[in-house]
Amino acid sequence: MFYTLIHTRWGWVGALFTEKGLRKLTFPMKSELEAENGLKIDGSAEYVRAGRLGNLGKQLINYFSGKSTRFDCALDLSGSTQFQRDVWRTVADIPFGQAKSYEWVADKMGRKNACRAVGQALARNPVPIVIPCHRVIRKNGTPGGFAGKASVIDTKLKLLSLEGCKLN
Repeated sequence: MFYTLIHTRWGWVGALFTEKGLRKLTFPMKSELEAENGLKIDGSAEYVRAGRLGNLGKQLINYFSGKSTRFDCALDLSGSTQFQRDVWRTVADIPFGQAKSYEWVADKMGRKNACRAVGQALARNPVPIVIPCHRVIRKNGTPGGFAGKASVIDTKLKLLSLEGCKLN
């Protein structure tokens, strides 16, 4: 495994990779140390410069500058369930600047009554921003979800605002 730290307008983002692809991504943090600690890596992960990892660094810098960004890095979602991967694949297709409901995601997957399970899968998303779980809201137009923590909901609202997405 190897990792890198990327400086964006919003702070430092940590990215952990395996040979298969991106395994974990942190939300922006105030310092490099916080971002590194957020990855919860053991001593076996090697630090590499972001430039060696393709376009992810540039894509994150563009995203946090408010530019519509399509992430194209390979992902390593091993350790997740098929249902989680199906949810994440569905959410990855929600365009920049749009929000969809938990119900919409469940319906799109053909699992109409799985709204709560969709929320649980999104709470376990290891690569936020790349898989834009912040774009999934309650059907009444409020942010909801995101572990229910005020600071995390605030992050969700800031990300939606960055994308120009208006909520009710």
